[in-house]
Amino acid sequence: RQFHCCRRHGAARRRCFAQETPAHTWDPAPAWDPSVAWDLVTEPPFPPGEPTAANLGNICGLRALRPG
Repeated sequence: RQFHCCRRHGAARRRCFAQETPAHTWDPAPAWDPSVAWDLVTEPPFPPGEPTAANLGNICGLRALRPG
């Protein structure tokens, strides 16, 4: 859990998540390939808390609602 990264803002926050993530191959702006896309209604993305450029705000903003 890299919640200490949430105290940072902008590029510093993205850098913190990129450096602290256990998956060192994490790409904050992955190329989207529609041929490998799935139906998000039937199959949610996994892992649900994986940081991406699109969800960093929600990871930090909604952390108080998560159990554990």
